[in-house]
Amino acid sequence: IDYSRFDDEIASLYRLSCTAFTEAWRFEPLPRPLFEALYRPYQNRLPARWVWLAEDPEGIVQGFCFSFPDPTQQRFILKTLALDPAARGLGLGWALTAAVHRVAQEEGLSYGIHALMSEKTLARGMSLKDAAIIRHYVLYGKEL
Repeated sequence: IDYSRFDDEIASLYRLSCTAFTEAWRFEPLPRPLFEALYRPYQNRLPARWVWLAEDPEGIVQGFCFSFPDPTQQRFILKTLALDPAARGLGLGWALTAAVHRVAQEEGLSYGIHALMSEKTLARGMSLKDAAIIRHYVLYGKEL
């Protein structure tokens, strides 16, 4: 990510997030101002090398990977991996994930978590290639 172009970059991430997750169960896009408010605190606080974008020849973002080092342990968290549906199957997910793993190794981190993956997501298969499930999440509902 290029923090000197943060407003343009965040607009691209928003557009891609709205298309990449449309098939995800219970996905509802956030209003753009809220999306920007969630990510703006990372500007200039998270080293750019932890956020990777994949652009096509015209400069349109086709995928992104948002990750960060865990300040409490010697590990990193891969929080979001998003690909434009038209760009799936091209190896972008593998390339973005490999870039994050390379950064983690350069920083001496020896463990990573690919967080919040649905059981049905294609990225889950990529993570299971050489990793193991460490936790399951449950959704609870209650009538009010």
